[in-house]
Amino acid sequence: MSEYIKDSQHLASLIKRLAEVSPNQRLSNSSISNEILAIAGEWCRIGYPEGRHYIDALNLDNNGQLLKQVIHAYVMLRRNSLQHLKENHIYYDFSIDDGYFILNQLIENCKDNAIFALSEIREMLHSDDCEIERTGCSAIQWIGEEAIQLLTDLFSLMEKRGINEQPYKIGELLVQLSQSFPKVLDGIKLNLSSTSENLLTSNLFTCSLMGNKSNLFYADLKRLAESPIARVRSLAILALGSTENQSDEIGSILLENTNSPEWYIRGNAITSLGRLKLLPEKAVPMIINALDDNEGHDWTVRGSAIEALGYYADSALLKIGMNLSNQVLRKFI
Repeated sequence: MSEYIKDSQHLASLIKRLAEVSPNQRLSNSSISNEILAIAGEWCRIGYPEGRHYIDALNLDNNGQLLKQVIHAYVMLRRNSLQHLKENHIYYDFSIDDGYFILNQLIENCKDNAIFALSEIREMLHSDDCEIERTGCSAIQWIGEEAIQLLTDLFSLMEKRGINEQPYKIGELLVQLSQSFPKVLDGIKLNLSSTSENLLTSNLFTCSLMGNKSNLFYADLKRLAESPIARVRSLAILALGSTENQSDEIGSILLENTNSPEWYIRGNAITSLGRLKLLPEKAVPMIINALDDNEGHDWTVRGSAIEALGYYADSALLKIGMNLSNQVLRKFI
């Protein structure tokens, strides 16, 4: 602990000296910046009190040069550390330790300077390290509309990692960017014809986050809802639930897939039926029966059924003479 306090005090004195240097002189006064950088590079030794000092130091740098250097130092140190462990056949799960967390927090707390680190963030997206890639995705949210410059990089990452690694973060970023840049929608449209399963499933998941904008891809979603590839079909069915298209055609597709042998297809079909409130006379009795379906992993068909029932209005239930509360209650008794 005394060593940490000593380091913290030393860093604080460096920050004080840096603060006394005018912004125009900071680049030329590299000895202070380099010493701060060297301390910051020891990411495995950072505790929160020291972390606050790093953030203060980085925010003194108005043109983001120090943040760029710190990002580079962290990424390189992680690469070298992982390589060392690999060469010595040592297993260590960095994904739950502080390597990712600290770098992510540094960038978030220095978000006003993140725009200056665009090229470093791009390098993170191509790092071949899932945690660094995830941190890069998180960093993009702080650079505003300039993130459109990374669109090709995001699509490349989707193709490399697929649905299992970065889907939520990238999907949210693309939805946000699509509000200002139509070419995001053009890119998604193009990717829905890709032969890459990773790229296809990632873009389908993004469509499921887009609300009624996903209706722009209705023809593709309908086509892919009949794909022989189960994961593709499942995500296309999920995305159809965001289209706000309440046609009988969609209703038939979704009802048919509630009987799929694959639990995730059944669950997504039920979710989409509920979101669109389609065909209550046929759908609600089937969804109530699905309350007995506990198959799943991170989520279950039963959970989808509970969610879907919440979407159907009382008026729709009354049309078929069904008291939802009593029916659901019986399933839990």
